[in-house]
Amino acid sequence: PSLHFEQLPSALSQGADPVADSSLYVGVAAFGLMLIGPFSRFPYRFAAAFLVGCGVVLALGAQTPLLRIVHAIIPAADKIREPVRYLLMAHVGGALLAGAGAENLLRRLGARAAAPVIAVLLLAALEMGSGWWRLLPRPGEGQPAAEEAYSSGDVRTIRRFLASHPGFHRTELEVT
Repeated sequence: PSLHFEQLPSALSQGADPVADSSLYVGVAAFGLMLIGPFSRFPYRFAAAFLVGCGVVLALGAQTPLLRIVHAIIPAADKIREPVRYLLMAHVGGALLAGAGAENLLRRLGARAAAPVIAVLLLAALEMGSGWWRLLPRPGEGQPAAEEAYSSGDVRTIRRFLASHPGFHRTELEVT
């Protein structure tokens, strides 16, 4: 799957629900620190912002011409079948910007104001952790039929399963 333009506002505010197989949500505190990051002294702040921008634009897939250009220029880039996987670039760049923003905030506020800032950062980490925790599969909540078909490793069994379950993402499999 790929990210769609109309999903961008809700992808930033609601977590994984609007975007299949991925999430752009980082939490309010981390997003605030990401906005401060480009104004820090971090030497790679523009490269980090570029990573965020490229990750989001590439995740849009065929909706922009950039993905075709990347596939034409970078060897093996076309092996990433799902454009939404490029959000990893946005997350790495966002983490760098959030860290730069936190450092900038601590430097400007001084040592005596560091305790409340650290508390906010801890709350941001807990917020992100709780979001990820909700996304983890729970025992017994999986798709037993899908797990059985895929764990068999037999291409014909997987094909039959995919044909009988149209809601699953289908990938063309080679029969060897």
